[in-house]
Amino acid sequence: MKNIIIICMLVIGSVLCAYGNIPKQKEQDIVKLLGAANTMQQANQIFDQRLSSFGSNIQPDLERSIRSNFELKINDFRKTVISLYDELFSDEDIKRLISFYESSTGQKYNIVTSLTPAAGAPFASAHNSSPEKKKEITKLLKVIDVESYTEQAVRFGIPYVTADSLILNFDKHFSLDEIKKLVRFFESHLGTKLTDVKLLTNRELFNLIEELMPEAAALAENKSLSISVRPEEISAQALAAAPFLFTDRDSKGYLLPGNGTIVKPKDRAAFQIYDKVTVKPIGKASYKLGDTVDVLKPVKLVPFKGKSAQIVSRSGRGVVTGHTGKNIVIQLINMWDMIAGGERIAPTAGFKAIKYTVAPQTDSKIQAAVAARLEESTSPYLNQFFIIDKGTDAGINIGDFFKVFEKASGNKLSVELLEAQVINVGANSSTLAIRKIFKESLRVGDQAFLSRKNIPIASSTAD
Repeated sequence: MKNIIIICMLVIGSVLCAYGNIPKQKEQDIVKLLGAANTMQQANQIFDQRLSSFGSNIQPDLERSIRSNFELKINDFRKTVISLYDELFSDEDIKRLISFYESSTGQKYNIVTSLTPAAGAPFASAHNSSPEKKKEITKLLKVIDVESYTEQAVRFGIPYVTADSLILNFDKHFSLDEIKKLVRFFESHLGTKLTDVKLLTNRELFNLIEELMPEAAALAENKSLSISVRPEEISAQALAAAPFLFTDRDSKGYLLPGNGTIVKPKDRAAFQIYDKVTVKPIGKASYKLGDTVDVLKPVKLVPFKGKSAQIVSRSGRGVVTGHTGKNIVIQLINMWDMIAGGERIAPTAGFKAIKYTVAPQTDSKIQAAVAARLEESTSPYLNQFFIIDKGTDAGINIGDFFKVFEKASGNKLSVELLEAQVINVGANSSTLAIRKIFKESLRVGDQAFLSRKNIPIASSTAD
């Protein structure tokens, strides 16, 4: 799926250039497909649902302004979707998709799985069916990735039908043969691409709508609306697994973290969770039974402010279960990455999930530079990490958002590349995860500007 997502982001980043180059007949077919799939109709319905959720708390002038802005942005969204389908689907693919959505099975499928159930999705009551049919329905929900649709909808406050409701609806409104045909279609290469593209376009639509919501406008104007602001959360595990920049040297002078080295396994390539692992201590490292340790993996050396630094990630977590001679024995209780030996251990750093809201704009003048990329991929992709050269000393907090612009040269205008969120922060460096991509580029030296400030709500349970 990653390759499709990267291609999708390339198209999104260049939509205004690509849109005018689509053959006329193919563009007409794509427009016909979007009509058969009710794509733009659902987009408008989702916007209306999201806006109406604020009830009488929204001022009429503000509502008119938001609707006007939506009409402008939805036109660009439509061009984005058309360009996306042009890039990823052949002429024959588009015709096959039109046939699917115009068929009776496709029409029923579109209604039942609609992101706007209030617009006409038939809600079924309990219905008895054969074990075979239930099995095929469960298989269908998996291949169309209902879990991801539900996660997207919940995150953005969209009232999407539950998996249980979908099971009942598919059971009532589709025959066993129709379910099997749907499974075959969505397991095909064409069906898989369609699922990936719909997930991506839904996310882009949700992001577009959220940027226009009244709580954002109210915060920007320092107004107060009596509505509940939906909090976001970064999980404890996501915070623990985020890579970070390490600049200290160990007792032997190496630019490596921790005070113990995991011994490589003799009978396999890597360890598995709950394995017991031997660790050689470094220096005066001392651990007692029951101590919890983090497994730290050196990723790569990078230059940082005129010196060398090491990018480090946490690969997992273990508990000290004993000693063998001078060595320490730990049992792995959590793993986020492969552990193959050579990694370091250090006392566990405690992490708690962070709940927050984000102000839509900030008066802060925090500016930083991209100091390192963890992966030298041709194009950046969503949730990829990179590091900037500012941290808590500059007032940066976990959860803050930065927009990254291409480093301009001469009279060249700087181009907006992406938006990313701080997921780890030190005194003079921060790790960011990419949340939106506007252009398929990211290089060391590109400039990052604080765009939205984290407003903490509360901390949740520890990892």
